[in-house]
Amino acid sequence: MVFKIVFYFNGGGKQRIRPSRTQKASGTERTHSSLSLKFGCPAAPGVDGGARARTGRAPYRRRKIDVATAQSEAKNRPESGAWTLRSAYTLAFLTIIYGFNTADRNIFGLLMPLIQADMNMSDTMLGLMSGLVFALFYTFAGLPVAWLADRWSRRNIIAIGFTIWSIATICTGLVQNAIQMALSRFLLGAGEAAGIAPSNSMVSDLFDKTRRTLALSVLQTANALGILFSFPIIGWIAHHHGWRMAFIAAGAPGILLALIFFFTVKEPERGATDKEKPPETAPADFISTMKRLLSTRSYVLVVLSSMLVGVSLAGVQTWIPTFLARIHELNPQDIGAYIGFIRGPAGILGAISGGFLTTKLAQRDERWLVWTPALFMILLLMSDLGMLYAVSGVGWKVGMALETFFGSAQVGPMFALCLMTSDARTRAVATALLLLVVHLLGLTTGPLIVGVLNDMLAPSMGAAAIRYSITVAALFSLGASIVCLTINKSVKPEAAASR
Repeated sequence: MVFKIVFYFNGGGKQRIRPSRTQKASGTERTHSSLSLKFGCPAAPGVDGGARARTGRAPYRRRKIDVATAQSEAKNRPESGAWTLRSAYTLAFLTIIYGFNTADRNIFGLLMPLIQADMNMSDTMLGLMSGLVFALFYTFAGLPVAWLADRWSRRNIIAIGFTIWSIATICTGLVQNAIQMALSRFLLGAGEAAGIAPSNSMVSDLFDKTRRTLALSVLQTANALGILFSFPIIGWIAHHHGWRMAFIAAGAPGILLALIFFFTVKEPERGATDKEKPPETAPADFISTMKRLLSTRSYVLVVLSSMLVGVSLAGVQTWIPTFLARIHELNPQDIGAYIGFIRGPAGILGAISGGFLTTKLAQRDERWLVWTPALFMILLLMSDLGMLYAVSGVGWKVGMALETFFGSAQVGPMFALCLMTSDARTRAVATALLLLVVHLLGLTTGPLIVGVLNDMLAPSMGAAAIRYSITVAALFSLGASIVCLTINKSVKPEAAASR
């Protein structure tokens, strides 16, 4: 090996390295600043000596791409909107939170006989407490919360709301009069308003159109899960330790779960599962968003149909515990056990089956997106009548199971229809507006109708009055089904336009 150092200086501050004979023949020369070290050994094959001299190291060689490996990596990469470990975990946690939302709201109906005996409230007053008082804050807080959810972290909103309504549930067990009871119900409604709309919006950004109906149906199993796990436990606590301790036990776990949710769940990207990404512009203001939704005929019909079936569901489900106490003479522990173990599994099966059946039928004909929930509403009414007028214990239990199945089956498809007529920047508001109407006119009207009719009919019919009062509320499912069928004329073109 030959080693020699060559110094060349010129006026431009650059050095010129003496070219070899081979470089002279090829016409390639190298120039460098300052000091140049030249090793009299041949460069490695394929390495440009000039590049080595300029950078002090061998030039970057392009890595050969294995086409088969690249295709395999692309195939194994999770598809946007598909089922992944993260999306499944988020959906599962949202379902748990929704279950607490349902349980904390509905245990008031389970404990109404004990509350009435302790606080001397009439049926009309109980109807107001269970419906109107709760729904006022729940519905009117829902829209601004949903508008905020379209602009801020939905995960944070859900965590804050979960904490608030858990504290409100605990406070319900500490009240001493009707005014304090009303205030605790107000606070419960304000907190729970932060739950459902942001959750539906998150699910829409976790799953694409083909998977969204099933995912939303999974989320709706929370209604049944909340009843399944909470009612038997709360009924036992109320029977042995009183209704106040039952409220405290129901609210306490939510505070811890809210913290876990905040630290373990990631906010999904908005519009990540949409075929056409939303434009990078500022979100529309609240008034513009409302005008856009209310000018969509199919969306308005979805809201109207949901409101009518909401009257039926709220009226029946709120007063069924009292119905079982008055007509079948059951105690709170037995009522909680029957409702939990009948409605829980039936609700889960109904929610999953409703979403799965609607998804499969819609693949053949998109009109099944409308026909399926309309059919479920008719079957819901028939099940209610069977439960109310059955003469045997087996009869009302079968009727309750079927009523819960069909009531849960229609919820997921109706939410899917709601989201089909809104885009990524309006979905939370669209869901909140739907819930506002459903709860303001459904949740308040159903229980109140039954309570007023109970007080009116009781002098002449006695305890049997509640059977006929609940029947009136159940008949609203028929109107809901008729309105739902009219959605079919406009949902397809408008949904396509909104997407």
